Amino acid sequence: MKDTPNKLSANEKKEEAIQNILEFLPESVEVPVLPPTQNRWYTLTESSKPITVRPLTYADEKIAGKARDSGGDLLTIMLDRCVDNINVNDLFLFDKLYFLLKLREATYGPTFESEITCNACKKNSKVSFDLTNVRITQVPEDVTNPHTFTLPVLKKEVSIMFPRVRDEVYFTEEGSDIGTNLWRFLQSIDGHTDPYIISKVIEKMHVQDIHRIISELGGSQWGIDPTVDFSCAECQASYEIELPLTEDFFYLS
Repeated sequence: MKDTPNKLSANEKKEEAIQNILEFLPESVEVPVLPPTQNRWYTLTESSKPITVRPLTYADEKIAGKARDSGGDLLTIMLDRCVDNINVNDLFLFDKLYFLLKLREATYGPTFESEITCNACKKNSKVSFDLTNVRITQVPEDVTNPHTFTLPVLKKEVSIMFPRVRDEVYFTEEGSDIGTNLWRFLQSIDGHTDPYIISKVIEKMHVQDIHRIISELGGSQWGIDPTVDFSCAECQASYEIELPLTEDFFYLS
């Protein structure tokens, strides 16, 4: 008696068809990422493992879009779904930009193409940028958090805490701005830690001192430098522009 060959069920045939269609789909590989802070001041979920980033999927995009429609921040939600081994809300803001860069790179590759309007001739040029060439500055080892420095006008020592992703609401929420929320990030002024004293001193501060505090909080000297070189194909004008690290950064490939 001959053996009857096993026959695939209808569901098994469907699954086989799906796998055949998706045979060239790239694997979702988790990429280890070491941010500009080099993980200092972070509590990782598993301390012996690195922070990783995986490519963005269509399912991630849909969920992030729905959350944005409900008032959430699209870029933060994307990171929350694709970054592992750390709570995304704990990221410092200058590290957040770095992770956005790495998420875009993991999803679409290192090449970023965009159409740029030349400031000189006003014509549009299609340009490609290599994201691996974006300049990165690591946070020096002698920098601490809280971070201490001396105000240029008052000549008093100030201690600040660098803002994290969870603190973005104080900058982006309607009616809020960095100026009115400075007191939240100042740990001390001239040794005084009382929030009432700090807030009253801020109200009377010289504008140079305010700008110095805002600059130090932003940590703009560290992390990614979003400026890249642009050369117009029409008139050959050359100058620096900023990469558009906005929602469009994840849709323009």
